[in-house]
This record gives sequence, structure tokens and C-alpha cells, in this order.
Amino acid sequence: MILHILLWKSIHLKDAGTSPLIKFYPNPCSGKAHITVTGLERSRMTIALYNLQGEKLSTIMDEKLNAGCRQITWDTQGLKNGVYILQVVSGRRVQSEKIVIRQ
Repeated sequence: MILHILLWKSIHLKDAGTSPLIKFYPNPCSGKAHITVTGLERSRMTIALYNLQGEKLSTIMDEKLNAGCRQITWDTQGLKNGVYILQVVSGRRVQSEKIVIRQ
């Protein structure tokens, strides 16, 4: 039951006083999506896509970045219609977002 609730809300694990890490739009998405990541520390950032069974489907980005914010345009054409989890890990911060793909 707890898992069901978490899948329908953003999951924010962050340092106190910091802004949210991910903004994903449009959601639902078909074609190109935009991922804006804010409040970055100078560290490695990984963006990964998971299905609802928790299986990692792909790594969208895995780079060392400077502090600040970053916008990524991502082509979702290869994905089937459905619900996925997008996870960003940057330093000690982790955030996951439920995303919907409709091609």
C-alpha cells in the first residue's frame, strides 16, 4: 500500500532549505521532454529511467557538473505508452518523479 502512494506523488529526499531537484515537462509526454534540474552542487549527476517494477531501463545522463542548474531535452520516441519513474541523483540528493508517456 505504501508503494502505491509513493508512485503517485513526487518523492523528495533533499537537504533542508533547498529547492526541488527535478522539473519534468510536459507530463504526460509524447516526443520530446524537458528535464530541468536546479540546486545542483558540483558533483556527478545521474538521471535514470525505471519501470514500475523497479527495473532500470536506461541512463539518460551520467556526468560531472558544476553547481547551478541544467536543462536537458530528451527524446522519448523509443518508449512504449505507460508510467515510468525518472530518478535524478546529484551528490547526496535524490529525487524521483512519476512520468507518463503517450506516443
